[in-house]
Amino acid sequence: MKTTLKTRFASAVISGGALLIVSLFWPMVAMGQVSSSSGNSGQGSSSSADDNAARPQHMSDSLPDPTNIQTGNVLPSGNSPLHWGKLSVVSFSVLDAYSADLRSPVTGSLDDSNSVGFNALLSYDVREAGFNFNLQYQPMLYVTDGNLTSELSNQRLNLTTARKIGLWVLQFTDNFYYLPANGQAAFGMANGNWVDGAGQNPNLVNGQNTLGNSFGVSTQRLLGPRDDLSFGGTYQYYRINGIPLSTTDPSLGRTQSTQETATANIGWTHKLGWKSTVGLSYDFAHNNVSQQDGSIETVGDYNTITASYTYQPTQTVKIAVGGGPAWLGRPGPNGSNGKALLSSQGYVSVTKTMRRSAITLLYGRNDTFNGIISNSMSEYVSLSGARSLSRKVSVSAGGGYARQVATSNGEHGWHGYAQANYGISRRWSMFGGFSFLSQTGAQSYYSNTIPKYISAGLTWSWGQSEDHN
Repeated sequence: MKTTLKTRFASAVISGGALLIVSLFWPMVAMGQVSSSSGNSGQGSSSSADDNAARPQHMSDSLPDPTNIQTGNVLPSGNSPLHWGKLSVVSFSVLDAYSADLRSPVTGSLDDSNSVGFNALLSYDVREAGFNFNLQYQPMLYVTDGNLTSELSNQRLNLTTARKIGLWVLQFTDNFYYLPANGQAAFGMANGNWVDGAGQNPNLVNGQNTLGNSFGVSTQRLLGPRDDLSFGGTYQYYRINGIPLSTTDPSLGRTQSTQETATANIGWTHKLGWKSTVGLSYDFAHNNVSQQDGSIETVGDYNTITASYTYQPTQTVKIAVGGGPAWLGRPGPNGSNGKALLSSQGYVSVTKTMRRSAITLLYGRNDTFNGIISNSMSEYVSLSGARSLSRKVSVSAGGGYARQVATSNGEHGWHGYAQANYGISRRWSMFGGFSFLSQTGAQSYYSNTIPKYISAGLTWSWGQSEDHN
């Protein structure tokens, strides 16, 4: 009970901080009262001489550009051809997907189905010298076997805002998503990048209604030309609803579990040169995992220390590694002090880009939520690649494996995909692809079956290489 109250108090404090930050930032967004240096982006012009005197020469007024929540690429600045004021349509797609050997979210039987869906990505973007504000929203509508869903499914809402105050950079983020069971079944794996971007590993798609929200506040202080210090905290909430076994009484067979995580971190990075960077960070996370009646099932504290190193030997190769010890503390019987378990965590990322192709290898081990409510570590590994065959034709393929240590034998998932794209014009393109999923484990929704997906569609996208003025 005390632990629950602590988590509730932490969430109240962080939510109050969110309201305070929004109250500071929003008037600037709504009224345009962000000061800028006469249209200059803050790269040391004479009109900002006073500001330059108050900060190191290496510190710029410009802040990191927001990224597209669907692709992970940097969002173009300015307005797209489809816009209303600062609200732009970044992309929209029409998708047709056929699935085979898919477990029904209503009956649990293995069925084949055909679905037609529409999704879009909207962005409200403000970027000024020393300030930015970005709000992205992505909904999806779909029709499965002729039945229109009664709700907007697969919702995503992402807010990122940052402001430079003297030598400090203050950043606020909030990421909300809702993945209904039907949406996962229809498009979760046919559009695996979307699921992964929402914070759920596509290898461990759970076939349940999943709601998640992650709020974070961070600050960064540049200590010199090569060093910076950062610290912050997050509050994360995840809720999973089980699948109703009866359409006449949705409450039958429905279970619910939640996971609440409060984190705090501090980190330091040092640039060794243009090719490499080293870093050291400490992270603390407190997890509450509870059942439908609100009782706490497990409580866990994670203390991790991570040493990191990035190296870019050439312009086409980038390597990032990090890792360190992790102490997992859980209470003993009847609230007694439990024994802390020593474990490890870390990551490896290798990217190689060529003139017409790219390949990426990823590995990670951490306690981040990946689709299964659990108070334990998970691991993942993935390999992906893309190649342009001509000016209009490109192909991509990849696969991955994930393991969640939620039960004695663990939950395992494998996922593979291949896709081809054809550029019709500057902004329009067609795509088609194939993907599959395999899972094993006591909590795996798609165990004893291998769902397969064939999808094709049409996309309009606001490209990065265009002139957006």
